[in-house]
Amino acid sequence: MIHKYFCHLVCFFAYIFLSNHQAHAKDNQYTIDALLQMGLPVVEIQTNDNVEPTAEPINPPLGSIGGSITNATKVPGRVRVWLPNGTLTYDSGDYVKDESGMTIKIRGNWSGRTIKPPYKIKLQKKADLLHRGDDTKYKDKDWLLLRDQFMNLNLKIGLRVNELIGMQWTPAAEYVQLLFNGDFRGLYLLTEAVKRNPSSRLNVDKDSGYIIEYDAYWWNESVTFQGTMSDTRFRYSFKYPDDDDITEEQLNYIQGATRIMEASISQGTYPDYLDVSSFARWMLAHDILGNTDGGGSNIYLTKYDDTSDSKFMMANLWDFDRIMEASSTWAHIRYSDEFYFLHLFNSPNKLFTQTYVNLWRMQGAAIINSVIEELEQFAASEKATYLNEARKLDVQRWHLSPYISIEEDVRSATTWFKQRKEWLDNAIEDMGASFIEPISPKSESTTSSFDVLGIQYSYPLGKHRIIIHDGHKYLIR
Repeated sequence: MIHKYFCHLVCFFAYIFLSNHQAHAKDNQYTIDALLQMGLPVVEIQTNDNVEPTAEPINPPLGSIGGSITNATKVPGRVRVWLPNGTLTYDSGDYVKDESGMTIKIRGNWSGRTIKPPYKIKLQKKADLLHRGDDTKYKDKDWLLLRDQFMNLNLKIGLRVNELIGMQWTPAAEYVQLLFNGDFRGLYLLTEAVKRNPSSRLNVDKDSGYIIEYDAYWWNESVTFQGTMSDTRFRYSFKYPDDDDITEEQLNYIQGATRIMEASISQGTYPDYLDVSSFARWMLAHDILGNTDGGGSNIYLTKYDDTSDSKFMMANLWDFDRIMEASSTWAHIRYSDEFYFLHLFNSPNKLFTQTYVNLWRMQGAAIINSVIEELEQFAASEKATYLNEARKLDVQRWHLSPYISIEEDVRSATTWFKQRKEWLDNAIEDMGASFIEPISPKSESTTSSFDVLGIQYSYPLGKHRIIIHDGHKYLIR
């Protein structure tokens, strides 16, 4: 209690100090020490000659959607990362191509056009900017600074659901204060980028693997291809291989493989070409999150290599600006023609639907309960206290949104998730009732029955249990 009270006092006086200092500071210039008193890590960017990265807005061609940026300049410089206790955990050194330093550029689509844009950092030597204690495993050249646009916990919540539901990779992220050429830029999230890294990010074969994005902003990419089943406003772009490296043979292969996968959905043979579990998990995660974003936010797929044994897999969730908006309906991507889920649910092969329903029954309620519990713990933590003060300073710096406390965010989110769990439970049970094979408590068998934890059951069984009986899963109603 005393320690927590002390932390509150530190944050209070740090906030008063910085607020008073801001009133007299030129161009929002703060010292590293002053920012570290806020209790969050600090990322310090210093570019050569204080040059600012720039980008120009670009609008979509006729028949396409969105808005983005073009001609984003890469500016060389130095990046340092400080822990709240004053420890310098990373220093790239000055920029020397392929040896030290970094380049930084504005990234994003609509977000890249704002006064507080997100950035992409490219190190000249691999490192782990999040300081997780194993540079060999986590080191990489590509890192992102994402803006905390809506002053909410959407990214924290979305990535946690991604992890709990068991997607193949969950990007790590940490709230930081950004000091850019001596100018305080506010609260950002230092995050791993979506890319190939077999030790810590997405694992695909170096020579014959693919990471592709179902992309509404394809018109701003140099190499793309069109599917046959998808919305004409979308095309596939590449995360791996890079546009500069992909060969015509690779492009022809992945386009052909994608079209075969699409045809298999309508034919009911899709289990041969796509990983049903990863698709069901991705879709259920968006339904749990109530995402109303068109295109389901960013849609990434992987294919480990170009062999027939390698199936398309959903990669990870990304971009959570519009979660917790669909309270009593499905996520937008589920019932639109923007991707394959409407077709998968309607396929004559019911394996996808059954996998989805079983995932909810096995994990759904537990995931939501975990999110609620963790949010309530976070609201009572010292980290939330520090983050509240950082939010106040960010609002003061940019005036982009009103100040909302972590406690208010948590109350809103937990109330929403409790209602969402009840709606999903009813909606998914209604959807699954038609194909889950019942088992009678009076059934007789020479083999034993076990629940999903491996515990042997004896009849009669209670209702609403899933058991494994003679090698098959059954729902006891």
